[in-house]
Amino acid sequence: MGGFADANLGAEKLWPFYQKCCDLNVPILVHDTASDRDGHPNPALVGIEQLYLEVDNNALPFLLAFPFRYIVDMGSLILRGALKEFPKLRVCFVEGSAAFVPWLMDRLDMDPAAKKRLGKHPREFFNQIWVSAFAAENSLKYACDYWKDHNLTVGSDYPHGDPSATWNSTQGTVNMIKEMEGVSHADKEKILGTNAMRLFGMA
Repeated sequence: MGGFADANLGAEKLWPFYQKCCDLNVPILVHDTASDRDGHPNPALVGIEQLYLEVDNNALPFLLAFPFRYIVDMGSLILRGALKEFPKLRVCFVEGSAAFVPWLMDRLDMDPAAKKRLGKHPREFFNQIWVSAFAAENSLKYACDYWKDHNLTVGSDYPHGDPSATWNSTQGTVNMIKEMEGVSHADKEKILGTNAMRLFGMA
């Protein structure tokens, strides 16, 4: 995606790239960042500089930047018509958690002109979006309940030791999902493997 850092994901100048991904039948994995390579706030995250003023909690940019940016990216892909234009495009957002997805579905459906412009409700385009959940995310069960045919996967953030890392916990990432209460066995199987297999065309 080099050279497109100033573009949101729905921008039409990215569409030739999306066409190539569809032609090759490969997914896109999106991994954002709270800061640039020099440690300055990511300019794409409007207002993120306010979090850097919290000197006693420097985890705030990390904790909040990913889901905030992904909300913008998903909304852009859907409302600007990229997913409609490329119905075979598959996009996975990693390390952003999943609890915000039900809220975002409702919020995007509030656009009064979206269905007429896109041909269906914005939430229906989430069949092209995958979301990497956090194994310690207790609200994951609510995302599963709301997003019935979900494309949720799980990440361990190996080999990092940041707040998203679960591979180094006493349970381990897989067991954390397997032992999660309120999530069905079928949903756990999808989160732990089946959905990722579909993402990568392995199913």
